[in-house]
Amino acid sequence: GLDQSGNYGFWPMLIGGLFLYVAYYGCDQSQAQRVLAAASPEATRKVLLLNGILRFPLVLLYCLLGLALAAYATQQDFVSLLPLQENGQRNFNLAYPVYVLSTFPAGVVGLVMVGIFAAAMSSIDSALNSLSAATIEDYVRRTGERSERSLFIASKLATLGWGLFAVIFSYQVENIAPTVLEAINKVGSMANGPLLALFTLALVFPGVGERRAIVGFLVGLIANGVLWQFAPGVSWLWWNVSGFIVAFTTAVIGSTLRPQWPGRLVPAGTAGMLLGMAALIFAVCVFFEWL
Repeated sequence: GLDQSGNYGFWPMLIGGLFLYVAYYGCDQSQAQRVLAAASPEATRKVLLLNGILRFPLVLLYCLLGLALAAYATQQDFVSLLPLQENGQRNFNLAYPVYVLSTFPAGVVGLVMVGIFAAAMSSIDSALNSLSAATIEDYVRRTGERSERSLFIASKLATLGWGLFAVIFSYQVENIAPTVLEAINKVGSMANGPLLALFTLALVFPGVGERRAIVGFLVGLIANGVLWQFAPGVSWLWWNVSGFIVAFTTAVIGSTLRPQWPGRLVPAGTAGMLLGMAALIFAVCVFFEWL
């Protein structure tokens, strides 16, 4: 319903989800590297269009699968088969594998489990590759000229390091959210809004400058961290909106208040209008969250 609150109410899903997916498909390295692999700008547009069209039936399919599993659990003693987590709750991340192992015939079980591992690996390798690429390009290359061989070895070591970090971090997932999917989106929502603000500033107001944009990004990240710790009743989907607004307006205010910095291209009137729009959007979000 429109008056529904919580993590999956209508308004946080609609507005917060919009900011989440714009940031994910427009700014995230794991998606950008796939788009950049297209042969031409026309192919890139086709990829984005098909991705937007085909993603909906795919998401609908696995949502229906979840509903089917829930219906099955009401008829069978299925939930008790799920392993326990450290907090004593059932691990619903393993619902589908446990269902397959307990109901599918031999042979088919192997095929399905191989498919699950293949799907997981195809997602994990994209994440590790994008983390490694960003690390090499933004940090290693800036230390000086390096040979292709040294960059290749450094990229392998960076991939190994990020892989170990991911394994260690995975043990904290149950402390973040009940399921892996929600934990991934929750952690991502911390940075999605500020990241989207960085790209928006670069496109709309490049004169804001790198320093003020980075400061805005960090302030947006801190603001979302404050919401996480001190406002647990606010849906994490709103973090995508709040992070964007805080990061964007912080950078714009910095450009307005420090005119002696080079590259100031945001007039005070424009900054005031943007701040007013941001305040209005944020007020609407807060109103619907506590309605």
